[in-house]
Amino acid sequence: GSSRRPAAVDEAQESVERALALEPRFAEALCLLGNIQHKKGRFAEAESSYRSALQIEPDWSKAHNDLGWALERQGKFAESADCFEQVLRLDPQRVVTWGHLGFVFVQMEKAAEAEAACRRGLSLQPDCAELHVSLARALKAQGKLDDAYANLYKSTWSAAWRSPGYLAVAEIDTARGDLTAALTHDQDALEANGVSLRALALKAALQRHTGQHAGALATIAAIQKIDPLDVQGLAEQYLTTQSPASAATLQTTVTEHPTTALEAAADYMDAGLYQDGSTLLSHLVSAAPDRTKISPLAYYYLGYFAR
Repeated sequence: GSSRRPAAVDEAQESVERALALEPRFAEALCLLGNIQHKKGRFAEAESSYRSALQIEPDWSKAHNDLGWALERQGKFAESADCFEQVLRLDPQRVVTWGHLGFVFVQMEKAAEAEAACRRGLSLQPDCAELHVSLARALKAQGKLDDAYANLYKSTWSAAWRSPGYLAVAEIDTARGDLTAALTHDQDALEANGVSLRALALKAALQRHTGQHAGALATIAAIQKIDPLDVQGLAEQYLTTQSPASAATLQTTVTEHPTTALEAAADYMDAGLYQDGSTLLSHLVSAAPDRTKISPLAYYYLGYFAR
């Protein structure tokens, strides 16, 4: 889980690399190495490890699935979709993978195909909360907000998905401009998971947009208590205070953690807070030491925000 200490992750990687030094064609160890690299944010390295595992075990659905996520995190959506489709050819009953395929299709702006994939998964397991969330995302991308809302409410029946489900409801409220309802549903998400950084960041943004300056600062303080380097928390601190110090901290952090900055921008996009997301990405682009190494996703999102 994400709570593992960085030192423990490094130790795990060293152990796996020792195993591979003894047996280079150890597919399970290669896949595990990929998982560790993915956890560290080294997605290109993870991709390489998964591909090496698949050269040894070409029909291993887990390795195809993990490769799909490593590709997705690099913005290689078409290749990612190919991986998830291969997983489903090997194991059509792997219900959540229909949702993963739907998620990537939304990124590719193939929302109708995403909806079809999610519905295929739900035909196999109608009560799968994760699929209801994925389906809602596909419906939202087509402007079918009422249907998306209904599917998100179905996901909140599951304890594990209650917080992300209510958070996604709050994002639709925000995009519709109903900030009062958004604050209520975001609080529902926080009651299910009080340390959800995404829900706390949305709360801070909503407080800022409704003139609750002191409340926003208190929420930002709560975020920083959990994770002082949370990019969206730092973005909210800058957007709320407009101080040069907060601008400098945000600039440094997005330079060191560009992937996390892209995730935060995507969260603003999901809530329809395009100006906030654009401000964050402008910091990412201007702070980049080498413009040629900026992820194409940064420009994709900037273009989306400007529409």
